[in-house]
Amino acid sequence: MTAALVPTPSWRTRAHRFAPVTAVLSFGALAAAVVISQLPDTTPLLQALSTNVQNLLHTPVRVVIGSAFVSDSGLLTQLVAIVATAAAMFALERRIGSLRALGVFASAHVGATVLTEGAVWLGLRLEWLPGADRSQIDVGISYGMWVAVAAAAALLPRAWRWLLLPVALLGVGVPAVIEPSMTATGHLLSVLIGLAWWPYLLDQRGVWRRSLRSA
Repeated sequence: MTAALVPTPSWRTRAHRFAPVTAVLSFGALAAAVVISQLPDTTPLLQALSTNVQNLLHTPVRVVIGSAFVSDSGLLTQLVAIVATAAAMFALERRIGSLRALGVFASAHVGATVLTEGAVWLGLRLEWLPGADRSQIDVGISYGMWVAVAAAAALLPRAWRWLLLPVALLGVGVPAVIEPSMTATGHLLSVLIGLAWWPYLLDQRGVWRRSLRSA
């Protein structure tokens, strides 16, 4: 009895797996971020789209969405963040779809922002922080990048997963301890939020359920 022959995927099928239409969110955001990063003067945008206390109280939807597409970092830092975010989001979209991948990104881009700026708001109310912190510049995709990278690590082989986990935690934990700041704290929170997605992402592969049954 001869085994049934499995047809070899055509080059069109293999290319489609990595085409923009299979991860429209990642490629669309990558294109938009690259274009905006090349604007000659983004200062007005930074002020208008900053997720600081003042803007969050008056135009929360606009700044939460818009802040992900602008940055006050150098070009190299911007490009590294954009590429890392797009790669992680691509992996997540391929696994759980665009809307759920967007949910992963938003869980820290929104969640870590609310937590850190909420702490700033409280500090202002208690007069622990200077009034200038009310309108400070707080933009970029770093929170979304860290949550996407941390969450996407669940899709790696187990050896790589547990190798990269301490590296990521040290990468964001050490700055948060040595030189505490709102941004450093936000990065640490974002990685922790990304790790909180692991049970769900591993469950999509059946890994989590098998590990629980074998425990």
